[in-house]
Amino acid sequence: MKDSIDTQGARTTAASAVYEYRFPPEDAEVVRRLKAAGAIIIGKCNMHEFDAGSSSAVSYWGPVRNPWELGHIAGGPSGGSAAAVAMLNCFAALGTDSGGGLRIPASDCGVTGFNPPMGA
Repeated sequence: MKDSIDTQGARTTAASAVYEYRFPPEDAEVVRRLKAAGAIIIGKCNMHEFDAGSSSAVSYWGPVRNPWELGHIAGGPSGGSAAAVAMLNCFAALGTDSGGGLRIPASDCGVTGFNPPMGA
């Protein structure tokens, strides 16, 4: 789960020191629906601070590294989600995409990124 998506009781920081101790009291709707469908949330993925960049290198928790070449960026603000899938840490991960924020890191990390249409 990307670190900007509220997950009840799990630290959700948007990769910023501003929210270092933020523990949401409830799940985001997408998390609620995934849990209702039987998904198991195993962790939070690092990201570009506040979704405000295209590298995932700027984060309170340190840069997201490309799993295929540690000296390279993972790309986009959802780089941690793409890197987690590429490293086989999980079968799928949630990110966000408003201008390539999911598709670019998926491409950089060699995995598939899916951006469903609005309302799907």
